[in-house]
Amino acid sequence: MNNSGNRERIIILIEGELRGLWLSIGKLLASEYDIVIVTSNSYSRKIINESVPNVFSSVELREDYYKKLDECKIEQSFTIKEALIREKKYGEPFSMIISYDRALGKGYIFNADKHPDMMKSWWSHEKKTKEILKRFLFWEYIVDKELPVLILGQHHKKELSLITRYNNIKYLSLERGRYGSRMFWGEDAYGQNSSLVEKIKQNIKKYSSVEEFTRIDNIQAHGAKYKDSKNRYDYYNAFKIAILRIPNELLKLITGYYGKNQSYRFLGWYPSIFRKPFIYRYFKEYGKKPSDLQGYRIVYLPLHLEPEISLFISPEFNNSMELIAWVSKSLPVDTLLVVKEQPYSYGIRSKHYYDNLRRIGNVVLAYPEIPSLEWIRNSEFVTTITGTVGVEAIYFEKPVLSFGKHQIINLLPTVRYVNNYESTLKGVNELLSLPKDDRLFKVSKEAYVHSLSDISFEMPGIGEIYKSRELHLDLAARATRSLKEQYDV
Repeated sequence: MNNSGNRERIIILIEGELRGLWLSIGKLLASEYDIVIVTSNSYSRKIINESVPNVFSSVELREDYYKKLDECKIEQSFTIKEALIREKKYGEPFSMIISYDRALGKGYIFNADKHPDMMKSWWSHEKKTKEILKRFLFWEYIVDKELPVLILGQHHKKELSLITRYNNIKYLSLERGRYGSRMFWGEDAYGQNSSLVEKIKQNIKKYSSVEEFTRIDNIQAHGAKYKDSKNRYDYYNAFKIAILRIPNELLKLITGYYGKNQSYRFLGWYPSIFRKPFIYRYFKEYGKKPSDLQGYRIVYLPLHLEPEISLFISPEFNNSMELIAWVSKSLPVDTLLVVKEQPYSYGIRSKHYYDNLRRIGNVVLAYPEIPSLEWIRNSEFVTTITGTVGVEAIYFEKPVLSFGKHQIINLLPTVRYVNNYESTLKGVNELLSLPKDDRLFKVSKEAYVHSLSDISFEMPGIGEIYKSRELHLDLAARATRSLKEQYDV
């Protein structure tokens, strides 16, 4: 291991996604800083040492620290006492933190009622509290030991985000700009960037007074385009996937993986795999096309993938069913709410879930083969919690009803943030009354796109390397260049 002594330290978190890219970023920064890698277990450390030998100052394993904690046999009274201390210190209830975890907080994912069961979700309140406390203890140990000037990672870990905020340590993650392959540095657990926020505010004022606007075309987010191209919804593909998964399922069963990790159960995904083509056919049978809705105005809602990282940006509200009920009750009689399923969610919601939607008179399901962009073009406005559709609507000069408190687009004049029925009703009426040729739509588009262009950077091909362990020094150079320019690293 490389250890140069008195240099400042940067911590880089290595998880499953973009492992090769983060190792590349670490390698480039290692010429100026001591780089400390934090990862999960000895297997990950082996991969790191083989990929980038003798570069990093140290590799810290969460697994080793947890083993030492378990040997201490933490008592329940200690757990509750220490949890209360941290709730007060960091200003966040443990129950809210639990809701961020797709296993511990699975009870909150009630809009994906057929998502596979997870063993951790059945843990007692005391056991879940102890797990969150262990995470706090680990990250406090890492921060106190390494005293970093900067922490980098793929996604903000909630406990670490609270600790770094309390200690005034910069903690950055890579966030999608949702425009082609552009990325920017997220500064908190909500994916916010203070410079982007200020740029948008400045550009709203700037473009509110211009006479001519530039031509800006929508470019689908590269990662989403790549993933969508892989979707198949027939039974043949379902059987193929099921057969290909069997060896790995058996290996996990034999090695005791399921019992150790307390995550998904053996063959737990198989019901969803075979439900997927059935639900897709259900949407083809009952789904509507724009031509079927002549005479009505349309409001468009694409459902979220659940559980999904982007929904954690809205911890205060992520209930799609309640959203649908509020919007439905707010619409005039000549307006319908069109609900489109997320391409990767076929199979994780039940037929009963969709039957309930069809029982609401002014709610219709979208025919699955009609692209989302066509629904946006035909809509009066779109509504979302944290989805990409909000940004796409800005490009197509459509209003947005936003239920995500921390969405950056909430700053724009053609977006209304709402958080209860009364504000939903008011937002719906305001958006429906906006003239279609209102220049505010162009102001919103210009302000957002130019602000994003100033703050973000191109990462071509990033959609194809999420699982890659190989080094990607060319992309890492782009990220580190932006890091140095914006944060004086």
